[in-house]
Amino acid sequence: AQGSSVLTALVIWIIVGVIKVWAGYALIQGAEWARWVTVLICSIHAVTSMIALPAQPFFGTLMIVMNLVILYAVTVRWEEAKIGMGD
Repeated sequence: AQGSSVLTALVIWIIVGVIKVWAGYALIQGAEWARWVTVLICSIHAVTSMIALPAQPFFGTLMIVMNLVILYAVTVRWEEAKIGMGD
């Protein structure tokens, strides 16, 4: 029973990792849908970093700041960043 849950968690992490790599590659190419996937992933990660903040204050703060910088880049500064991409 425990080995099954470990295997399920591993498969889920692999799927999430593949989605992140795929979205990252598409983001470099300038794909619009990849922006929204990035916003979703960064938002979820920022919230989970806030939850872990009492246990890991420095690392949690660092991850929140990193997520905010990424969110800024793919939302506010997207048109400037998109120059020279696949479009």
